Amino acid sequence: MADDAVVTLVDGKKTVRLTNLDSTGVILSGSFTNNGDPYVSGSSATYETVAHIIWAGSDTLGTPTTLFLALSTKTTKTANFRIYDLTNAQTIVEKLAYTNTTVTIEDMGTITNVTTDKADWVVQIQRNETGAEGRVAAILGLSNG
Repeated sequence: MADDAVVTLVDGKKTVRLTNLDSTGVILSGSFTNNGDPYVSGSSATYETVAHIIWAGSDTLGTPTTLFLALSTKTTKTANFRIYDLTNAQTIVEKLAYTNTTVTIEDMGTITNVTTDKADWVVQIQRNETGAEGRVAAILGLSNG
């Protein structure tokens, strides 16, 4: 496992702060902001990338057993959320037809396609209905060690 490290990535006006705290079982932790808002958002009819995460690989960080996103929607219209491996063109986790106007920490479900080597993971949002807007405030990845 890697030593504790903090990485800050900037994608235009969007920022994400990631921390590797492997001694506590947390292998990925970060918060997202955009122009002072405490979240990043998307409202495209196709999946829209709202943040990049540099995945160091399970050989370095361990294999995540649970991935959480702090999610909300602007209205009661539904949106899809996923973490996608852009390097290898594979979905890691996905939550479909989600709606909740209150920020809620959601278990993203079954994790698949985790690579042992580094990859560019992206957080993506897609609206299901015209006028829908999905929001992501934070990410947390846990491992059994």
